[in-house]
Amino acid sequence: MDKLDLLITWHKSCDYPLARLFLMKYHGFFNRVIIHFSEHNRQPYFDHFIHSSLSSCKNITFLDQVEIDWGKEDWRNKSTNEMLNYSNSEWVASIEQDWFSSDWDKLLNLINDNMKSSDMFGWMSKTANSYIHPSFWFIKRELLEKTSRDFSPHSEIVGSDHFAQITYDAKALG
Repeated sequence: MDKLDLLITWHKSCDYPLARLFLMKYHGFFNRVIIHFSEHNRQPYFDHFIHSSLSSCKNITFLDQVEIDWGKEDWRNKSTNEMLNYSNSEWVASIEQDWFSSDWDKLLNLINDNMKSSDMFGWMSKTANSYIHPSFWFIKRELLEKTSRDFSPHSEIVGSDHFAQITYDAKALG
């Protein structure tokens, strides 16, 4: 398998027990797991609990909220670009905490297969302007570095959301 880093923007005010179980069982599938805790001014915060419960997973890096100029900068764009500063793998992935699989072993094998034949793949959000959604998103770093690295939503593009611009950039690059 090519090296793969998993990037997760995790709202501090949310706990996702199934996501924690997934990481405890499958963190070794990834070169690194990088979790950026995002504050959204909703108490209580679970970041210390999550950090503690995943402390046995030695390849997980936890990052605190990067400074954001709220109202001018997008939180997801800032967190994803910050996590990329800690990533150096051939592949980068985003799997959101509410992405579920009934057979993770089969799905991880499919990921390995797709990494051999594609530069980008994942779950396609079928909208007016379809894009690969950050809930299940994989891209080869070589391609990612040629994009705008703009993970912001774009309200001017009907049907787009976070990560949509990366899909559009990748399509434009062929």
